[in-house]
Amino acid sequence: MHFPGISSAAAVFLTERGVKAVGVDTLSVDPGVSEDFLAHRIFAERGIVAIENLTNLDQLPEEGFDVVIAPLKIRGGSGAPARVFAFQGAGLSYQGAGPTVAKARLGSPRAAPAPRGPAGESGQGEGDVSLKRWLPSNPIQENEEISIKEIHRTPEWSAHVVQIRTREKSHLHKDHDVIVILERGRGTLSMGTQRRVLTPGTIAFIPRGVVHQFVNESEEPALAFVISVPPSDSKDTVPAEFTSP
Repeated sequence: MHFPGISSAAAVFLTERGVKAVGVDTLSVDPGVSEDFLAHRIFAERGIVAIENLTNLDQLPEEGFDVVIAPLKIRGGSGAPARVFAFQGAGLSYQGAGPTVAKARLGSPRAAPAPRGPAGESGQGEGDVSLKRWLPSNPIQENEEISIKEIHRTPEWSAHVVQIRTREKSHLHKDHDVIVILERGRGTLSMGTQRRVLTPGTIAFIPRGVVHQFVNESEEPALAFVISVPPSDSKDTVPAEFTSP
């Protein structure tokens, strides 16, 4: 196969710059004609993640955006399919028209095109939702324990702002995975037998079929930015109890 890649000299240069992950829109970080896969070896030896088959990279700016990589949890594997999200201005605004959402594979080729959908509710520009502007008109009500508001939807995924006053009821999602980015508050996320403390900026991946519950431990309502893949469906949320190990 013939496609461009990263030379061994370039791979060493990137590691010296302290790069944590490298993403390309080709089948491999190594050139297609490579037989020794030096870029793979250099990155692997230094614990640098290689992400391949990305799409819509031309839609991202040169700097000033955040990336979320959500691979499947495969024991003992050399790679895994992953959904990769890019956010411009993460934490303050959601870029509805611009995120790259792709099925990438870490270490082996196969990818799906990034979804395209209508722009979300306008905040800063077409497809943007500024949380600072959005929240005053969408507060959690005094009689509400949890508030879930959808801010964007495509055929492949949906985005929501979730506010929790004290706790949500334990439940699972039958057919979709969830990525949670906590924006405000502090609490404990229980997933199966695992317990994890979430603070602002923490990102959590909740696979489909896993019983989970978030308990807010701060005085004000917790607020999270939540992405559902595929798009959230209320029928997919099923009440469930934790089981003893």
